Amino acid sequence: MTGNLYLNYLSPMKSILISLQKDFKNEWRNFYQVGGLLCFLMGICYLIYFFGDKNQSISEWNLKYWLCYLYLSFFIGSRIFEDDMGRFRYFIHQLLHPLNLLISKIVFVFTLLMLINILLLIFFSIFNPEIQLNWLQWVLMCVMVNIGMSALICFSSLINSHIKNSTLLLTIIILPISFPLIGMAYSSSISLLEGISLFSLGSKIRIVLAIDLMIVSFSLLLYSHLIRT
Repeated sequence: MTGNLYLNYLSPMKSILISLQKDFKNEWRNFYQVGGLLCFLMGICYLIYFFGDKNQSISEWNLKYWLCYLYLSFFIGSRIFEDDMGRFRYFIHQLLHPLNLLISKIVFVFTLLMLINILLLIFFSIFNPEIQLNWLQWVLMCVMVNIGMSALICFSSLINSHIKNSTLLLTIIILPISFPLIGMAYSSSISLLEGISLFSLGSKIRIVLAIDLMIVSFSLLLYSHLIRT
């Protein structure tokens, strides 16, 4: 009992790290899931390069990038909470505080989304080397976008795990809320591709951060009520 209380209240960072370690080990043991995602990513880039316009404009390149990102993010979120809210539910909740579990899942999904962003950027840059961009500023922008997307995906996946994996509902929840965030990401990245510094996009960056704050607050507020059911 004392050990459980220690994990829940005295050492939240330790419990989050334990949950993260479990998730990454599980992904490594089931590498076919990540491998399938990477193969799908490369397949999309292949189709875009060989069947798309070789002299595409900056806006076309940018739109394809974010559409691929949005599409691939659905593959991450469908089963994030499948085991934790299923067969391991009572065991997990004895070891981890529910809020620490949610935070660990958000960090885990955030890491996967950053991997998708970087790989997409690498493949798009290889297939379309004429598009020039500042990699560091692009990654910083992706960090801001992924904060909101990771919280949204985790909360949607939690609801999905409570209703017997209805992927349709997961899509219905993610799409409307993610549109403003992806739209602002598209608008900001267009400016980056045009040579404007990220630090000069004050109004756009504030909107992205505001959407992030709204999504994270929304997820934490409803999560505390949902987890009691």
